Amino acid sequence: MMIQSISINEKTLTIDWQSGSDSTFHYIWLRDNCQSPKSLHPNGQRLLQTVDIPADIHPSSVQVIKEQSLEIVWADGHQSSYSADWLYNHVYDMPLSGSNNEMQIQLWNCSVDINSLTFDYPEIISKERTLYDWLVAFCQYGVAFLKNVPTQLGAVENIVDQFGYIHETNFGRISDVKIVTNATNLTYTNDYLSPHTDNPYRDPAPTLMLLHCLSSDVEGGDSIIVDGFQVAEKLRQKNPKYFKLLASIPVNFCFSDPNVEISAEKTIIQVNWRDELTAVCFHNESLQPLRMDAELMGSFYDAYRTFFEMIMDVNNQVQFKLQPGQVYMVDNRRVLHGRTAFFNTDKRHLQGCYAGIDGLYSKLAVLKRHIIGT
Repeated sequence: MMIQSISINEKTLTIDWQSGSDSTFHYIWLRDNCQSPKSLHPNGQRLLQTVDIPADIHPSSVQVIKEQSLEIVWADGHQSSYSADWLYNHVYDMPLSGSNNEMQIQLWNCSVDINSLTFDYPEIISKERTLYDWLVAFCQYGVAFLKNVPTQLGAVENIVDQFGYIHETNFGRISDVKIVTNATNLTYTNDYLSPHTDNPYRDPAPTLMLLHCLSSDVEGGDSIIVDGFQVAEKLRQKNPKYFKLLASIPVNFCFSDPNVEISAEKTIIQVNWRDELTAVCFHNESLQPLRMDAELMGSFYDAYRTFFEMIMDVNNQVQFKLQPGQVYMVDNRRVLHGRTAFFNTDKRHLQGCYAGIDGLYSKLAVLKRHIIGT
């Protein structure tokens, strides 16, 4: 990105970019984010203490060098230099994803092509580029698939090893998803599971969920996935009042067995300060009796039922049969998953685990440096 011109104001300067857009930067922000060796360690950590910057900091001179960098001499004598690319990538009144088109979220419904989101396991193990493409697809759609995974116990952990770390819970590092006697969780039955996000009763809940099929010679047991962000955005357009109720009134989720008692309170729809979706937290089976002001209860149920009906709408669902050697991974903050009921119960065995999306983002950033050089 190239700098066309700058405008100096009392507390800010504005850069006019050659692309035709413009960006405003506060002096305090520029001084606080100085890239000089006095302010920034070579490892990238900050040396400058924000409280040491005068509140009225301002430049004594500002110069654009060859349209590619901004040089500032501050009133206290300190000198700062910022590349045009660095400034453009850190424009602070744009979403973090604004300058990274390949990571833009793609909303989807029943028409999504899951074949385009399916990658070859041996290739993600052996080729950095394939691993990178798989992780990018996952970040865009909140779900991605692998084929040709060895049907061996524990193989799902090796997938997580490619990008991050297991998030261990009371279900263990890896859980066997199959029928057990006297199951304390519907997962370990052959019953229908409505689409849901996992473990909403935890704080924090696991951010990634992986399921690996070892065997599935059964009638039924089809997997179901739903883009919770797509449904939530539909609800926002259809009924903003319902969206606001689900985004503002917390509900309680709980899981209990002889050894565990876990509960957490959170809203079903979560947004950031820009009102952008950050999470959908939905698990009808573990939802506890609602508690709120009496005058809100009727409206909240209307909102909840409407959202649930949209989740159950087949036009918003993708249903597929997970075959032996296949894995799917979901962003547990966005994509709901479930399954149909099944029979021949001794012939279905999946293994699942949880992982942290922070490790995935870290791996993706490192791979991007290797592959793209940025």
